[in-house]
Amino acid sequence: MKFLFVSGPHAVGKSYTMSKLAKDLNMTLYDTGPIMREYHKKLAPDKSMGEWVTGLEAKHGKKVTAFMLAKKLKDKMKEENTSGVIIVGFRTGEGIFQFMDIMKSNDFGVLYVDGTMELLYENYNRRLQSTTNQRKDSVKTYEEFEYYINEELASGLSEIRDCALSGAPMTYYFKKEDNGDGLYHYARQILEQSKEKPKTEGEGEPSAPGVK
Repeated sequence: MKFLFVSGPHAVGKSYTMSKLAKDLNMTLYDTGPIMREYHKKLAPDKSMGEWVTGLEAKHGKKVTAFMLAKKLKDKMKEENTSGVIIVGFRTGEGIFQFMDIMKSNDFGVLYVDGTMELLYENYNRRLQSTTNQRKDSVKTYEEFEYYINEELASGLSEIRDCALSGAPMTYYFKKEDNGDGLYHYARQILEQSKEKPKTEGEGEPSAPGVK
């Protein structure tokens, strides 16, 4: 498997865990959030992220952000000699398929990382406490945070989650109950198994044992 997409709600621990895994397996970690924020800051700092993306799509079409992200990744892959790419941050299945169409590859899998609302909120608050430039308006009550997560799910995450839960080809599901090493080992198993059993024509990625 050349590309592993890792999706899931805010504060579930995707970037932290995948950065460690990418380093251990000599893979490139590609986090779309910081890349898009960098583009936004450079190209339209006077607009909100939402306004900027909406304007881009109106002018250049729905695939414009996928093209921008793919270009950055292609440049990054030329610079780094790695065995594959872990991509964090895509929130819709449509975005993932648009991206892979541009990359001209079907050698990929999608891992959805879930977590209890209590764990997500605990991680969210821990992250805020460790951030020195914390803004007051970023502090949310439990109810506000729950509403925010549900909005994320409604924007497309729930479709990826439901697809993974259904056992669709090339998809995997893992639910975190705590911040232990379970996610690290599960994702590593997926990547290592994909190397052991190459995909044949018409066959989806093999499911790793222990899917929750």
